Amino acid sequence: MLLAVSENMIPGAGYGEKLRFLRDHGYDGIELFPDIAAQETAELKQAMTETGIAAPSMRGRTRDLLAADPAARQAQIESLKGVCALAEDFGVRAIIIVPVFGGPNVPDLTPWRSAIELEEALLDSVLPTIGDIAADHGVTLVMEPLNRYETHFLNTLAHGAAICQRVGHPNVRVMADFFHMHIEEADIAASLADNLSYVNHVHLADSNRDLPGCGHMDFAPAFRVLKQSGFSGAFALECPRRGTADFGFKECAAYLRETWQEA
Repeated sequence: MLLAVSENMIPGAGYGEKLRFLRDHGYDGIELFPDIAAQETAELKQAMTETGIAAPSMRGRTRDLLAADPAARQAQIESLKGVCALAEDFGVRAIIIVPVFGGPNVPDLTPWRSAIELEEALLDSVLPTIGDIAADHGVTLVMEPLNRYETHFLNTLAHGAAICQRVGHPNVRVMADFFHMHIEEADIAASLADNLSYVNHVHLADSNRDLPGCGHMDFAPAFRVLKQSGFSGAFALECPRRGTADFGFKECAAYLRETWQEA
């Protein structure tokens, strides 16, 4: 189980402190933010070497992938080129992309095509291009389904898997975020089992979006599906680091590893 933490959650003044914190609290990796990593490249590389902490994943800075303006979409593609190059430099395997946040950025042209139908067509036209860019740098783009309160477009693992199947690019996959799935999926384990061949990365948070172990989510059934399939992607904490007085990062890592071991 490769267990990582999203960069914005980790205490510390710089990468040296952050990565030592992860090592000392039972974690293997950090999920990077490209803007910060690009500014502190030397410090990050040194800290990775000293601590043995890996960088399995990176955020992709995608907000205009389905913009109505072609220039904005092209600018997004150019931005992803830079992120892919940066990711390759740090040995990152997965770059997380969100096709669109909030509501549609394209018009509803019903009865010809609805806004969502237009977005599906736009995404189908963009993904092969950015998938090729990712392949050139040895990384995989993973689309993140979000809950209905954060986006109107990609809410379920099945939708993400259907896009992957339709596009047919080996460097375009989908990720599973347990918090969003807690809202959108009737059964997290069943959804994983049905779409497992396209799942490349996992975000972990509990039912209340706190650290895993601080809510009422049962991680065991989903872990069992992933473990039995031989899942080799990373698990990254992506949630506020509230915790309780007696349950923090170290306890969370122990809880997750024990649950995985017993799954």
